[in-house]
Amino acid sequence: MKPSQKQQEQIAQALRLIFKFKETYDEAYDHILSSLEAMPADMDFAYALRNILENELGGVKGLKTLERKLLISSIRGFIKEYFINIMESFTSILIVPIAVCTWLFYHAIISGQLDQQDAKAIIIHITLDVCIGILLLLNYKKWRSKQHSIPGIIPLRRILLKFSRTLLFMPFVLWAKTHAFYGTQDIPAKVLTALFLIAIIHITSCFRLFMNKKNFQYTT
Repeated sequence: MKPSQKQQEQIAQALRLIFKFKETYDEAYDHILSSLEAMPADMDFAYALRNILENELGGVKGLKTLERKLLISSIRGFIKEYFINIMESFTSILIVPIAVCTWLFYHAIISGQLDQQDAKAIIIHITLDVCIGILLLLNYKKWRSKQHSIPGIIPLRRILLKFSRTLLFMPFVLWAKTHAFYGTQDIPAKVLTALFLIAIIHITSCFRLFMNKKNFQYTT
C-alpha cells in the first residue's frame, strides 16, 4: 500500500495530536510509511494506520512515554556534557590561561590593586556580559539553522536551547540573590578568587557546549 497525498496528511494530522517534538514525529512518520508500503494495496487505510499505531508503536500512551523519556535523556546528556567540559578545563591546555588569570586576579586583590567592589564587579561582568555575548551568538546560530514549519511540532533542540539559557545565567542569578556579594561586607580574597575561577570555568564550559553543533542542530 502506497499512501496518497491526502492519506499522508491524515498520518501527519494523527501524529500532531500525539507528539510535541520533531525528532519523535519524524521517526514515527517514517515508520508508518514503511509499514504501510509493506501492506496489501487493498487493505483499509484507516484500519492499517490504527493497527500500526497500536500494535507496532505502542499506542498513544506508549508513544508519549517514549517522547518523555527522550526529553529526559536529552537533558541528562546535555548536563553530562557540561560537566565533562568542566573536567576537561582542568586537564586540557585551557588550564594554563585559566590558572594565569586566576593567579593575577588573586594577586591584584591581596596587593591592593583591586578593592572589594572592583573585584566583585569583575566577577559580575564576567558572568553577565560574557553570558549575554554567548546568548547573542547562540541566537545567531539559531537564525542560521534549518527552518521547520510543521504546525504544532517543535524540535527537541528548542527545549534544550531554553534550558541552556537557564544554565548559562544560573551563577549570576545565584550571586544576585546573595546580599553579602553586593553589600559592603568584605569577602575573603580566596573566596572571591574561587568565585572568579567558577565564573571562568562556567563560561568556558558553556561556550564549548554551545559550539558543539550537534547540541543545537535544530533550534527553530
